[in-house]
Amino acid sequence: MDMPSAPHNGSLERYREYLHLLVRLRLGSPHGRVSASDLVQETLFKAYRHQDQFRGETEAEWRAYLRRILANTIADAFRERAHAKEIQLSLDRSSDCMEEWLRDDTLSPSQHAQQRERLLALAAGLARLSRDERLAVELR
Repeated sequence: MDMPSAPHNGSLERYREYLHLLVRLRLGSPHGRVSASDLVQETLFKAYRHQDQFRGETEAEWRAYLRRILANTIADAFRERAHAKEIQLSLDRSSDCMEEWLRDDTLSPSQHAQQRERLLALAAGLARLSRDERLAVELR
């Protein structure tokens, strides 16, 4: 599942925990027949299948593209198609909060690239915590 060109030339797999975190922040606890893992898997599948539709050039635009797909996937799963834009805004706010927490405007361009990697590492690190520990951090 490698992406063909920069800025998203890594595997889509590297975004799995980032998307998982956004789902948890948006939906909270599991919702019956629809699991966060199912939503993320469907999102990654759609991103892979429709990667030719991505028109951006930056890593931030790629993450926004993934959030749009995730918002539509959530809306479809809960039959809330009319609320897809609201869900998208909610996911964007959650992502913006995480990025703001990691932001340092004194960094060089290469350090900014490392900072973007920290966002994905943060999501992966949260996934390794126990459910209660992760919830405490996410609520904070």
